[in-house]
Amino acid sequence: MGSWMFDVPETDKERTPTNQIRRGNRLLRRVVRRRAQRMATIRRLFKKHGLLPSDDRDSLKRADTDPWELRARGLDQPLKPAELAVALGHIAKRRGFKSAAKRKEANTSGDDQKMLKALEVTKEKLGRYRTMGEMFARDPEFKDRKRNTDGQFNRTQSRDDLLHEVRKLFEAQRQLGNELASDALEAAFVNTAFFQRPLQDSERLVGLCLFEPTEKRAAKHSPSFEKFRLLTRLVNLRIATDDGERSLTPEELVAATSDLGSTAKLSVKTIRKRIGLPDGQHFTAIKPDDEGHDIAARTGEAMHGTKKLRDALGEEIWASLLEQPETLDKIAHVLSFFETAEAIGDELKRINLPAAASDRLLEALPSFARFKGAGHISAKAARALIPRLEAGLRYDQACEAVGYDHAASRWSRREQVVDKKSFNQLVKDMGAEIANPIARKSLAEGLKQLWAMRNRWGLPDAVHIELARDVGNSLEERNKIKKRLDDTTAQRERERKEAAEQLGIDPGDVGGDTLLRYRLWKEQAGECPYTGEHIPPSAIAATDNSFQVDHILPWSRFGDDSFNNKVLCVARANQDKRRDTPFEWIMRTEGEDGWELFATRIETNKQYRGFKKRNYTLKNAKEAEERFRSRNLNDTRYAARLLAEAVKLFFPEGQRQDRGGTRRVFTRPGSLTSALRHAWGIESLKKVDGKRVEDARHHALDALVVAAVGEWEVQRLTKSFQEWEQRGLARPLRRVEPPWGDFHSFRREVQEAYDTIFVARPERRRARGEGHAATIRQVKERDGVPVVFERKAVADLKEKDLERIKDPERNKAVIEAIRQWIADGRPVGALPRSPAGAEIRKVRLSTKGKPSVPVRGGTADRGDIVRVDIFSKPNTRGKDEFYVVPVYPHQVMDKKQWSRPPSRAVVAYKDEADWIEIESSFRFRTSIYPRSFLEVTKPDGEILSGYFQGMNRSTGAINLTNHRNSRLMLTDNGSKTESIGVKRLLTIKKYSVDRFGNRSEVKSEVRTWRGAVCTSPTPPD
Repeated sequence: MGSWMFDVPETDKERTPTNQIRRGNRLLRRVVRRRAQRMATIRRLFKKHGLLPSDDRDSLKRADTDPWELRARGLDQPLKPAELAVALGHIAKRRGFKSAAKRKEANTSGDDQKMLKALEVTKEKLGRYRTMGEMFARDPEFKDRKRNTDGQFNRTQSRDDLLHEVRKLFEAQRQLGNELASDALEAAFVNTAFFQRPLQDSERLVGLCLFEPTEKRAAKHSPSFEKFRLLTRLVNLRIATDDGERSLTPEELVAATSDLGSTAKLSVKTIRKRIGLPDGQHFTAIKPDDEGHDIAARTGEAMHGTKKLRDALGEEIWASLLEQPETLDKIAHVLSFFETAEAIGDELKRINLPAAASDRLLEALPSFARFKGAGHISAKAARALIPRLEAGLRYDQACEAVGYDHAASRWSRREQVVDKKSFNQLVKDMGAEIANPIARKSLAEGLKQLWAMRNRWGLPDAVHIELARDVGNSLEERNKIKKRLDDTTAQRERERKEAAEQLGIDPGDVGGDTLLRYRLWKEQAGECPYTGEHIPPSAIAATDNSFQVDHILPWSRFGDDSFNNKVLCVARANQDKRRDTPFEWIMRTEGEDGWELFATRIETNKQYRGFKKRNYTLKNAKEAEERFRSRNLNDTRYAARLLAEAVKLFFPEGQRQDRGGTRRVFTRPGSLTSALRHAWGIESLKKVDGKRVEDARHHALDALVVAAVGEWEVQRLTKSFQEWEQRGLARPLRRVEPPWGDFHSFRREVQEAYDTIFVARPERRRARGEGHAATIRQVKERDGVPVVFERKAVADLKEKDLERIKDPERNKAVIEAIRQWIADGRPVGALPRSPAGAEIRKVRLSTKGKPSVPVRGGTADRGDIVRVDIFSKPNTRGKDEFYVVPVYPHQVMDKKQWSRPPSRAVVAYKDEADWIEIESSFRFRTSIYPRSFLEVTKPDGEILSGYFQGMNRSTGAINLTNHRNSRLMLTDNGSKTESIGVKRLLTIKKYSVDRFGNRSEVKSEVRTWRGAVCTSPTPPD
């Protein structure tokens, strides 16, 4: 048993993907870089046309000039050359907002929508002025603030309005006799200031179809794919009738999918009406209250794309193209994967469209805002499958009829992975399939771990996989999952208290089984659904065997141990029901009348919804049994399937679950393994004093259970449940025998192995991430000492902060205005004002910080430490003392300034300039990185060990964390591993840790800098 813990590419607190942060910073740098390039070109242009004497960086700065006033005055008075340059340069620097989206909808979200709404308000005011510049210079509303700030977008300017202003300004200047405002300058200025690179088309990123390898996957909103998706939903629906359950007939399927595109939403009610379903019949898995929802896209519209295309083309053109579905699919492809109107127009010309069709589509471009994303198969494959689905075949049957292998993947055709080269290619190719960086990292690490195990022990007989529930989900989805879990936890605590109140006991005495019985009792309104008998509150106690928890659909047949498949019932009913479904049992014992009475009990209880209601009333058990069991015993999520497909390639053909082949790879759902952890008595190992603790060894326990749930174990459980169910006895999944031995010996063996686990964590050697913090603070010299100033919003100021405002003598009036504003209760609508009357929103405050990383004349905080180089030197008594040299990202990245590694060792509470310079008398010992495993001996002889977590730059002390918990700075026996002084340690040993937790001491190491050796090795004694 063991655990291998790796870094997830996201931040610790907010769980924001690090690639998202990098992308945001990269985009910001690009904006700044392109603006600088644009303004440099503008200055050169002004110099060439005689507006400026120089194209220096500061040539457009005029301390005594208000560019807004120049932009307004230039409409009526001739401007001097430099004044015209300042006015135009002011427009070019911030050239207004222009949405990058090719199509816009009213429900567009984010800052773009806020800006668009703000523009609508601004345009109303603009009608009273000739230009945007005149309005901002003359309108009193814009006197105090002319820029957007703090999420307020009511100063947004349209790029089109600024382009109009440039035209008007040049026109006015020419009429006023300004010869420098030439047509040539205007054209060159407009081309430079308002140039925008076209968006890149996404068509090249669309993957190929598995079934039709030469075809790209279909646009998600193409008519053929929407119809295919709708039909796959319809053929799996079941209708409850008096005679049982049935599927839709081919005639009903054709009727349900007729006249597609007449509406975007296809509600369940609409389908009922189209197929003429009588009021007494209903779809088994759909609640009556949900019949207003779309049948294929619960929160959307099944035929959104078809409807939009039909509306845009008009009925005549639409009717002419209905016999050419491939043409409609090509149109949807173009609208989905090309980004500009020009590109879309060019691509539409390549399609043989009727006259006027292209024009209508381009005119309707804003209505196609949601045309994005690809389906999982091509439009050609969808068109091939549609006739088979219309005939009533399931998806797998339709694929077989057409000649597609629905169970195959593009991975299954690859050769067996037998060497490092083919393995690396597999990891690379699999990574390219996954956009989510967290899922990509998790799956890559899973593969690497399995590859290491294969290399150490050979190919296993079988591989069992369970992935965490949130692997592959976006940050938003994972936050939703966390909220649901938090809400569920709170709900369970409330229910625990309610159960305790019913039984007159302490909430702490309400165990898991009692809580489950209470939840069922409450859901059932204190009634046995099978018999209608009253269940007294005392029956909630798990010790009362007169009432039992039963699987509604027998576990041995359906494999479902969820709450939705459980019922608290009279023991007599459970014993009589045995291995039957409720329908089978009641029809066997009571006939139609009994079933109608039971069905009425279920229908009248509004707490029974969705899957639980379906389980109670299921009739076609034989047909559903294998499908349900497969789903309940196998994890079918995309991330798990993808990892399983990749792992299959470790095995030769014929052992990849091919048709007629052997199955070696299985995915198990967390619900099953969780239940078995409880059943086998090892869940308690995750807890201390009844509370779950953070311990990475838990993953090893999970892996043990997943490994133990082989097909043989599933068969053993099934047989055991069949026997108990046949005898009519309650058989909770939490009460099953362990995979070997008895409960006592099994738990003892697991605990013995669990106690010896050493959690392996990899060193973080790569200097990735921010070279320095994004915030750049001002540095000014005061009394010969550099002082760092930070900007702070007045809303966040405290009275004592006013003492730190920059240049207090010069800003005395500002300080008093803020002080009075604070005394007045900080009125939000009346911010303090400067002597000039402007609102004071932020001020600069002196800090105690010292300049760290010089950036553009200011300073930024250092990034996270890359490594610490450790040196030693004998003291006057001949005894070695240790010295630490920290290395930071900006030093690694700045090859010009840091051609050699840092060479100053920390001296406690001293400035870096006063640190000790490392020279030839020092001996290099080792470089420690985040999560290097260290063992140190303190001066008193105590030995401490742990993963290196960081160093205190002020003192040089290091922190070590426990291998079990990366947040715990204690050893297994409770010794503190925080702030360990390094200088007087007796020994410092570094260990390499492999994927299996094996540790080996690093005996000798050389110092390197950017991969090259920079010192001669000095072997330790």
